[in-house]
Amino acid sequence: IFVYLLFLMFERGTFVKKISIFYPDEQGRRITVLVKRIIVEIERYLVIKTVISLATGLCVGLLCFFVGYDLYFLSGLIAFVLNYIPSIGSIIATIIITILSFFQFFPNFVPPIIIFAGIIVIEMIIGNVIDPKVSGNRLNISPFMLLVSLAFWGYVWGVIGMLFSVPFLSILKIISSHVRQLKFVELVITNPK
Repeated sequence: IFVYLLFLMFERGTFVKKISIFYPDEQGRRITVLVKRIIVEIERYLVIKTVISLATGLCVGLLCFFVGYDLYFLSGLIAFVLNYIPSIGSIIATIIITILSFFQFFPNFVPPIIIFAGIIVIEMIIGNVIDPKVSGNRLNISPFMLLVSLAFWGYVWGVIGMLFSVPFLSILKIISSHVRQLKFVELVITNPK
């Protein structure tokens, strides 16, 4: 899937040219506008999500470093990567990092509890305050539909599907906003204004 995505990203410029050659009329212009909007929205989402994931990973890594946990870099990396999975990723990262910290500090349970509580605080601040403000307002997607998309694509493609659930939902929202017959889909996906 990552290889396909890379090839798709490399060919995005030629894809628009192919559309204009295949559809030289008004329909081709509308499809080109739609494809360009999808590309811009997905790139914007990935940039925002990368910055937020980087902030989360950095905070988790620093927390683990100051507690004295040897795998602070790995912990930050785990938090960074799993933060791309909406909602569930931060829970999985918290569990993995806490369990691994128990192995280093056993029988002392205080540092793992500090790490666990600290990650929860970081996730609450970044995940519940900063992330929704930055990306939620930008995407205008219903949280319920986000969870439905997450569950569906997670079932279809596993963790990779969870990573792509928000971009797929954004693409569906953009396409449904441009196709008159799919306006009801846009209404289901988006938050009312």
